[in-house]
Amino acid sequence: MASALRFWTVKDWAANHSWPSEGGLRHLIFYADKNGFSRVIRRIGRRILLNEQEFMAWVENQKGDSLDGLEREGLEVLKTTGAGGTALPGATNPKQK
Repeated sequence: MASALRFWTVKDWAANHSWPSEGGLRHLIFYADKNGFSRVIRRIGRRILLNEQEFMAWVENQKGDSLDGLEREGLEVLKTTGAGGTALPGATNPKQK
C-alpha cells in the first residue's frame, strides 16, 4: 500500500521537524531553481507547501555534496573558524593584514 502524500507549510514544518529551521527552509526555497529544491515545493497561490516524501528524496540526493563542490563552482567558501570559533589550520583572518 502506498503511503499518503504529506504536505507541510513552512511554519508547520519548522514546528514539527528539528531540521531545517524556518529560515533554512526559506533559504532553500529562495534558491530552489539552483539547488533542486523546486521538486519539494508546491505553490498554491501565495502559499508554499512542502512535500515531505520529496524532501526526504532531495536530502538523500544531496549526499556527496560538500563545500569542496561549491569551490569547484567558483563560489567562495569561508573557512576561517571551526566549531567553537577556533581557527582552522591554514586559515587567515581577512581583518588581520
